[in-house]
Amino acid sequence: MAEGGPDRSLIYAGAFDQFGNNRAEMIASLPEFLSSVELSGDNLELFEALAPKIQRQPDLSLSEKLEKENEYLGAYLSGHPVEQYHDLAISRHTVSIGDLAADQQVNLLVYVTKVRTIRTKRGDQMAFVTGSDLTGEISLTVFPNLYRRVSTWLEKEQVVFVSGKTETNRGGLQVVANNMTAADQLQPSAQQNSGELPPAPRWFLRLDQEHDTPAATTKLFALLSDHTGDVPVILYRLKDDSKRVLAKQYWPVADEQLQHELVLLLGEQNVVFQRKN
Repeated sequence: MAEGGPDRSLIYAGAFDQFGNNRAEMIASLPEFLSSVELSGDNLELFEALAPKIQRQPDLSLSEKLEKENEYLGAYLSGHPVEQYHDLAISRHTVSIGDLAADQQVNLLVYVTKVRTIRTKRGDQMAFVTGSDLTGEISLTVFPNLYRRVSTWLEKEQVVFVSGKTETNRGGLQVVANNMTAADQLQPSAQQNSGELPPAPRWFLRLDQEHDTPAATTKLFALLSDHTGDVPVILYRLKDDSKRVLAKQYWPVADEQLQHELVLLLGEQNVVFQRKN
């Protein structure tokens, strides 16, 4: 059983969110509520008389909510901040934390939950950063040269884009960061267009709920890269009703073999090639 007992676990898991009080308020009032239950026994009227008045206070931060949800449930129920950068993740070829292996050069999008700074023997500052995505948590090592460049803005509760190399440390994985950028300062190449759709010939590809996953999109971009050409690709996401023209590096040829492979990957109803009129 997690520390704090089952009642605290249920609060952190969001089981009582619909009752009008935030999680911080309920956690603070929990000892008095439990005392009231013990004193009143099965007498509902006595419990109502003894029940404490919940004092208003600020809710837990998103970072705290995510940490507790993951601790008690092993999942993020409040929605993970990395999700809003789906298009950026695709265009930058990021890897999910859960798919990391040792000795890889990787790009990551992580939500920063902890920043711990130390000084080296030379007196230079560096940092150990803890970040998470939907699939897990990872430790990032930021050496002095990089830390000097990012120290003015690097802090908790923000999404950052990280490039670096995975290493094994004490039996677990960590990433030695080569570069870090705040995600909100980056624009995915798929969005860097005027908003006007290119004329035919063009590919229309739809990501429905079944295929809107990191694994499927990684395979899709690898497939498009293997069939380099000059035909624009318009990607439609059913999840958020968004439409994007992919960067030219992902424009493929127009041939039946590619169409067959796209259909196998995304489903026949999600692949359309529009010929020039």
